[in-house]
Amino acid sequence: MINILLNSTNFDQEWAGQTLISILRPHMKTVILPLSYDYGWASDADDWRIRYDSGSDYTYDLLRPFRAYGITEEDITLMDYYSEEPDEMEYRIEHSDLLVLLGEDPDQCMERLDDLCLISAIRSYSGVVMGLSAGSKIQQEAYFKTIDDDMEFSYRQGLGLLHGFDLDTHYVQDVFHIMGIIRSLETQNLPVVVMPEKGGIVISGNQFALMGEAFVADERDLDELYLLLESERDR
Repeated sequence: MINILLNSTNFDQEWAGQTLISILRPHMKTVILPLSYDYGWASDADDWRIRYDSGSDYTYDLLRPFRAYGITEEDITLMDYYSEEPDEMEYRIEHSDLLVLLGEDPDQCMERLDDLCLISAIRSYSGVVMGLSAGSKIQQEAYFKTIDDDMEFSYRQGLGLLHGFDLDTHYVQDVFHIMGIIRSLETQNLPVVVMPEKGGIVISGNQFALMGEAFVADERDLDELYLLLESERDR
């Protein structure tokens, strides 16, 4: 299995293409599995189909970056779990080359996968797994959500595809992201892969490649992170 962790659909840009061009091959049989949404999207089948209609702006943006690697719309299946049975979806996943997990909230993603009985199928998958946003977080053994004023720092169980590091997606230099990285380093003693919007990582076995603006923070960076946190709090 090869794992690709990204924030969004900007992976057709040069910062990602230099690495992904050797992984994403023309006409790969691709399955996209949307898992969670904000603003009430996909609260029912009608909402799901409005968002993922072939002519919608959202779907155009979702499929656009794959064209840069020669993966056409004919190569891509958008999984509609409102009309497909779990065994059909499991078959599609098993016989694909590239599985894309897409979501905006990792907790909702895991709940959806549990409801669909697809966790086992993904854990045994042998192709390339790409995560977008929360679809990246849930590939970990356990993940943390970026804390805010209303949420305490905690870990939730993920798919267990990846081990040995934590992940901070959609990184911006603010109090909440810096605090999350600090808490992760202090509680787990694991390096944290930090992904700004133009950043990602590819993992293949014991090898990994950072892309774009992604970087790794570890316990040696704690003093600098605390200074950065104080600076952001003083703003």
